Amino acid sequence: MNDETYIPCPRGILSEAVMLLTLSYVSVARRPVHSKELAELAEKYRRNNARNDITGMLLYHDLRFMQVIEGPMSNIRTLFENIKSDPLHDQILKIFEDPIQNREFLNWSLGVVNGSSLGLEDQTLLNRFLEDAGAQPTTPGLAGQGSRMLRHFRNAML
Repeated sequence: MNDETYIPCPRGILSEAVMLLTLSYVSVARRPVHSKELAELAEKYRRNNARNDITGMLLYHDLRFMQVIEGPMSNIRTLFENIKSDPLHDQILKIFEDPIQNREFLNWSLGVVNGSSLGLEDQTLLNRFLEDAGAQPTTPGLAGQGSRMLRHFRNAML
């Protein structure tokens, strides 16, 4: 992985009272986000996430976003409220929100995957999931499917 893909997120000493939370959502972009803009946004989000002890991964493909964020509960909930009010996002659907003991994206202030750079098989996998999530958000197993897919893309980036 090259240095442009992630910025290490400094690990402070967290109190045992700080509950870690993971949250994932999908949304539709109100307008196309081109590669250069996505890179600029990612850099801004990485700095903010590092400052707020948030780690995660963002996928963008065919006007759709999928993101998983993890960190202290209050920081995650604040960030998700900001995302919901961001004019770039529409039709935001939370896939899961769960307490965690360990991070999946440790040391990633934000890993970013631009779907246009994926192989055909991965693009198909991502499209199918995003379509299913948008059409039937209460589908049993959707959260588990989303988690597995995000881990797949994370591992592919390593």
